[in-house]
Amino acid sequence: MTNYKLQMTNYRYVTGIFRWFLTLSVICHLSFLICLYAAGSTSAEFLLIPKGAKASAMAGTYTSGGNDSTVIYYNPAGIALIKEKDISFSHSQWLESINLENLSYSAPLNKAFSIGVGLEYLGIRGIAGMANQLSPIDDFSSHDLSMVTGISYLLNKNISFGLNTRYIEEKIDDEKATAISFDFGSIYRQRINSHKHLSIGIAVQNIALTKPKFIDQTEDIPAKIVSGISYKPLGEALLLSSDLVLMKGSKPSINTGSELFVYDTLCMRFGYKLDTAFENHSRITCGAGIIFENMSIDYAYLPFESLTDTHTLSIGFKFK
Repeated sequence: MTNYKLQMTNYRYVTGIFRWFLTLSVICHLSFLICLYAAGSTSAEFLLIPKGAKASAMAGTYTSGGNDSTVIYYNPAGIALIKEKDISFSHSQWLESINLENLSYSAPLNKAFSIGVGLEYLGIRGIAGMANQLSPIDDFSSHDLSMVTGISYLLNKNISFGLNTRYIEEKIDDEKATAISFDFGSIYRQRINSHKHLSIGIAVQNIALTKPKFIDQTEDIPAKIVSGISYKPLGEALLLSSDLVLMKGSKPSINTGSELFVYDTLCMRFGYKLDTAFENHSRITCGAGIIFENMSIDYAYLPFESLTDTHTLSIGFKFK
């Protein structure tokens, strides 16, 4: 009788996950196909750059396993799973003299709802202006900016949903283009036993409500759908994660990441990135983190095949 009850419990557990994932997959893929059908040339490529040192070191595999405020950039459903207020700041020296700054914040409103905000800025100054090869003009600057706000709902202890809206701005000299987009996603998390945890996530990102327009050229933004799974076989000591990425104009790619706690306050992170969004993107990522009681310092190193290596540093705080 005990074995029968156990089998029925496992059956309901498996079928529950299957129904949730099947329903979300159908909704997400339909939304993604609509975006692809309507898409033209793509702009706002800076949206594809990884945010935060922790996620960057794990090859961006944060769709199902994110546990800080930067998860708003990967899957807004993850905001509801953060039980404390969380703020994070990141700085990246991204390709030669291009700097990427990133700020994110999340906070629970009550037991069911949580909110998050994020700001990212990528800029470069002192670009040499040339009317033609023989006629230099004044230097100019360029920047990309996005501001995101999100809300997440915790349906029960296992399932959460989230929705983002995003303002996008691109400026080159005196020419500026703006756009509005949204993301949505869901996460299913299950404690298998006292030391094993499984998470499955799915997110659709960069669904354009309005499109950027430079002069007379209207462009789309890089819509994508990401399905992720993460597993903790040894409690909080080890995290294994993987994301499947589908994006307009690129082949499907699979990224994998891991996080290993060497001591209670020190962890190492590694990733293998098959992201075809950047032609010269390295396949390997790595980093480390130091975790204190309410503060964390994280570092990521992204070696490139032919361009300058990228270093990302993040500082995060958790508080009541």
